[in-house]
Formats: sequence, C-alpha cells, structure tokens
Amino acid sequence: MYLFLCLFSSSLTYVFYLNITRKNLKIIDHIRIFIYSIMVTLFFIHFSIFILCGNVNMSLELNNITTIFMFKYLILSIIVSFFSSLIIVLGFEQPFQIKIEKAIKKRRLKTTIINFVLLSFLILLFFSIKYFLDYYSNVPLEQLSFHLQVPLEGTSDSVINDFLSKAIYPSFIIIISLMFLIIPFTKQQLLLYKNEQRKLILFPIKFDVKKITFAIIATILGLVFYCVYHYDIVDFIKSQFVVSQFVEENYVDPNDVNIEFPSEKKNLIYIYLESMESSYFDTDSGGVLNYNLIPNLYKLGEEEINFSNNDSVGGFNETIGSNWTIAAMVAQTAGLPLKFSTSSSSYNVENNSFLTGVTTLGDILEENGYKNYLYIGSDANFAGRNLYFEQHGSYEIFDYKTAIEEGKIDSDYYVWWGYEDKKLYDFSKEKLLELADNNEPFNFTLLTVDTHPTGGYLDETCEANHEENIENVIECADKMIIDFVNWIKDQDFYENTTIIIVGDHLNMDSSFMDNANERYIYNVILNSSVEPENAKNRKATSFDMFPTTLASIGVEIEDNQLGLGVNLFSNKQTLNEKYGIEKLNNELKKKSTFYQNLSLYEVDN
Repeated sequence: MYLFLCLFSSSLTYVFYLNITRKNLKIIDHIRIFIYSIMVTLFFIHFSIFILCGNVNMSLELNNITTIFMFKYLILSIIVSFFSSLIIVLGFEQPFQIKIEKAIKKRRLKTTIINFVLLSFLILLFFSIKYFLDYYSNVPLEQLSFHLQVPLEGTSDSVINDFLSKAIYPSFIIIISLMFLIIPFTKQQLLLYKNEQRKLILFPIKFDVKKITFAIIATILGLVFYCVYHYDIVDFIKSQFVVSQFVEENYVDPNDVNIEFPSEKKNLIYIYLESMESSYFDTDSGGVLNYNLIPNLYKLGEEEINFSNNDSVGGFNETIGSNWTIAAMVAQTAGLPLKFSTSSSSYNVENNSFLTGVTTLGDILEENGYKNYLYIGSDANFAGRNLYFEQHGSYEIFDYKTAIEEGKIDSDYYVWWGYEDKKLYDFSKEKLLELADNNEPFNFTLLTVDTHPTGGYLDETCEANHEENIENVIECADKMIIDFVNWIKDQDFYENTTIIIVGDHLNMDSSFMDNANERYIYNVILNSSVEPENAKNRKATSFDMFPTTLASIGVEIEDNQLGLGVNLFSNKQTLNEKYGIEKLNNELKKKSTFYQNLSLYEVDN
C-alpha cells in the first residue's frame, strides 16, 4: 500500500506537469520527467510528513491505515504534487513570473465531464479495493466463488453499512472536494507568465483528456495487478486445470466403513464459535497477542481434552476449502472441503441440492436414532446452510426468521446478523431443557455470530476494557461461552452429554489479525466417552473433527478414518501429519474429478 501511495503521488506530479506545460515530449523526455517527479515528490512528501508528525515512520506496510489517514494523505499528495510539478517546470524552463488575469471564457464541457467521471471511478475503485484489503485480505477466492453461486439472503446490514462508511462515503467526499480542481468555477486564472507565447495556466487546470485517461487507466491496471498478485488469482485459475488424485486416494466413504454406536447413546452439543482461534491467547500461552482475550477457554482447554499443535493449549490448522463458515461446517461434519466448481449445478439451490452425494455426521446420527437441531442467530438461508443441514440429518433449524415466527423477538428486531449471542444462548437453554425430557438422543448444534468480522457486535452487557471493539467482543464471547458451559454442567442431562466447542475458521479481519503462520483454530471436548492416546503436538485440520466427534460419544469407527479426517483420539496419522499443511493445501486447491463425481452437486432426481 505504501508503494502504491508513493507511486500515486509521483504520477500525480507527472500529470500536473504535462497538463501545465502542454508540451509534446519525446519518450525519453517522458521518462526523465517521471523520474524527476518521483524524486521531487517523495522528498517533499516525506519532508511534509516529518514537519507535521515529527518523524517519518513510513516503513510500515500500511495495510491497516485509516480512512482519515487516506483522506489526509490524498489532500497532501495533491498539494505536494502540484508544487512539485511547478518546481520541475521551473527547473526545465526559463524563469516565469506568477500572474493573475481574467480567464478566457472557453468551456470544454466534454473534456471536463470525461475527466471527472474517470477520476471518480478511480477513486471509488481505489477505496473499494483498499477496504477489502484492509478488512478481508485473508478471504479466500474459494469463498468468493462459492458465494457467487449461493444465496446472499441474510447478509448482515452491518457488513453493507461498514462498506458504505469506509469505502463509498469517503470516495464521495473526495470526489466532491476534487470537483473544485477539475471543474473551473473561478473567473480568474493563475499563470506562470513569461510572455504571450510562453504562459502556463496553473489554475484552473484544463486536463488533457488523453493524458489523464492514460494516467487513470495505468493506475487502474496497477490496482488490478496488485489484487491479482495479492489474492494469487493466477495460481487459483491454474489450479482449476490441474487434476489431482489426492482426494480420491485419501477419501474414506462412511458408507464403506463399519460404524458401531454404543447401546446407550450419548447426547451431543456441538458449538461453533465464530472466528475463534487459539491465537487470542497471549504469547506466553502460545497465542500472538500481548494479553489473553479468552482466559476462560484457555483454562477449559487445560482442564479438558484439547487437541493441540503444541504441548499446551492450542488448536488445529485451517485448510483451503474449510476457511469460511459454511465450508468449515461442511469440513467438520463431512470431512471434505468446499471446492470451487464450474459445473452449472454447483450448489444448486434452485433445485434444493447441496452436497447430496455425501454422507455426513448428521446423516449418521439420524440413521442411528438421533434428532438433530441447529440454532443460529442469523438467517439460515445465507450461503445455503439451511439446505445442507436439512438434507443431511433433517436438522430442525431455529434461526433469525424462526425467532420472529415463534414470537421470541419482535418482527422489527434486528442487530448485527439477526439477533445476538446472548439471546442465542437463552433460546438454546430453553430448547435443551425441553429435549432433556424427551428421553431420546439429540445432537444440538449452535453457531455464534457476535465475533464475526469486521469489528464484531458488543452486547450491552459486555465490558469495554480494550480500545479495539473486536477485542472487547472476543473477551465477552469468552465469558458467555463459559457461563453457558457451566449452566449445562449444572443440568441433569450433562452426565450423558458430550460438549464440543470449536472455532469455525480463523479470523478474516486482516485489520485485527494478520495472516501469520502460527494461528490455529481453538477446540475443546468435555465429558468425552474416551480418552485420547495423544492430544498434544498433533497436526490436525477441520476434517479430523468428523470422525473425532463420533468417537467422543463412544462410536467405534473401523480404521479410525472418515472422509479426509482421522479420529484424533487414536494414534493414526492425520493427513496434515502425513503430508504437511502446505502440500495438503496445494493438493486441495487442484481440480478433483473424483470429488465432482461424488454427486456432490448433482440434483437428487
């Protein structure tokens, strides 16, 4: 981002020079002028920053710069670039005198409109790209391609408003401000004057449409190329044409495995904590922060079963195809990633089809007499979650819309993504007490939402001990989940219930957590039917939660593998331990004919 800002300022100086002098230069002269623009502009930019701030701390990557900083920097760039161009002019030409005279009434409306539209588009594009790089830098292309194929119904208003406030509104403020430079409202003009044949108009600047068009197109291409590089789009496209046998060679179909349930079936409460990772620990505890935001979950991990990447409390790796919410839920319940497909029937929501050829945790539990439930505080239609869970285990879903229909919340009630986690836990308690009286095994699944990027939702009951809102939200989420767990422990049904608490994926908000390698998804298992042979220094992934979940409620699995996952209670080597996370991800992003032929996307006729 810093290099782009420097290039932007230098290019602006170059454009100012060309439009002030209006000289026909040779290519070598253009190159020389551009080099002078870089030298002069960067000197004055850094000099100005030093005068204003007392230091020049520009060694940062500046990925997390604020909108206010951007606005100030752009204004500074315009001012500095303008005067830098004058210095270059004076360095190449004979001395001029500054003169003000009445402007000639010659309006170039067409040129002005074209310039204004092009520049407006560039500003909107820049701030939009900046927003996504600042807050969704870690969002995988697989997720973007997936969401293009499934319903966006239920998307939080906060996401849209966040984009408007941090990208669209600042763009319009700058566009309106720049109108005074682009549209000549003044009747006077400022000149660098030598004689009638040698005079340069400083203001209002009449931009040459061809030159400004060239500069804008060059800048747009620069932004596009940067995005292509940052999101590794070329590699993503290439991977769609490289066939891998990896999934075929390592996938274990649950239908081909002997799965035996105990005579007394145990209840399961499975809690997905949005964006919960062990990286929220302090550095002394194995995290990446200066203080521990989730001390209760850390303590719980010490006391209970935690499959860890180290010899203390840790977590497991995120993989391609499991690094956003619905993909993580699929990975943890089916042992498979959500892979991009160009098939027209991919995630065919119009025909109510979502991974119809895969046998999942919900399918297995339903077949063995379990009732499945999914409680979430958002719209279950978002990303096709309702289809996946209804088709795989006939889950009874309670979401934002259900809460309105049942009168749990008012019809006009809406916060964050629907309703907050505090209500989710309250509604869940009511349902769990009801289920406990039914005398039949249940699988009760929750998905929290308060910690969803960006910024999260801080409940009114939460304390604000930190400057960053997301840190307060995470800290409060830690208290909420431990209160919920303690409540369950006090209930009679807990004796015959296993609780699994796991993050869905790593935090995508790159303004809060960078894409460091040492980040792991949190997990803990309470009241398991079995003890692990080795829970520490394991290299696991979301796929391993599929067979591990079944094992935790006493299910015996032939050869301890389902899908691409391995039962972590056993000593069997996981795919991550066998191949390493880098090779695993490289193979998963490639095209798999076997994966597509699993009837993953076929309509169930």
